[in-house]
Amino acid sequence: EASTKTPGFLAELNNQACEALGDYGKSLGFVFQYADDLLDYTGNQEAIGKAVASDLRNGKVTLPLLCALENEATMHKQELHDKVKKCLIAGECTNQEMLLITDLVRTRGGIDSALALGQQQVETAQTALQRAETLITNKQNADKNLDILMALPKALLTRSA
Repeated sequence: EASTKTPGFLAELNNQACEALGDYGKSLGFVFQYADDLLDYTGNQEAIGKAVASDLRNGKVTLPLLCALENEATMHKQELHDKVKKCLIAGECTNQEMLLITDLVRTRGGIDSALALGQQQVETAQTALQRAETLITNKQNADKNLDILMALPKALLTRSA
């Protein structure tokens, strides 16, 4: 948020434009984190530089898992919940347990739900940037830069590494 708001202040933009740029940056940060969380379940080890589900192996519960657990609860099932609880309490999981958990995260809709939340943040970022654009009075060289910034959230969400 600060990294996108500060340049607005330095460029002496009005407060509303700076706030809109800050909102863009905040949503962009969420997109980046959601993508990182998704890659933990969907990426391959070579591309992302860490083992699949390494966050859970390290005791970190991330967005796809939270979404899958929420979806599972609405299905009146508890298999994923029980497996995750066991692994977190034990402090470690076998490779077989990790494979089952990652499969359950997928089949319980954790990936799709997290991706949908990421897409909402992409849209929020783009809306904030459009708001900022309407508030910027000196648009010299702004159009090209705004086009790049507009495409950035979607690119971050769909990255593969």
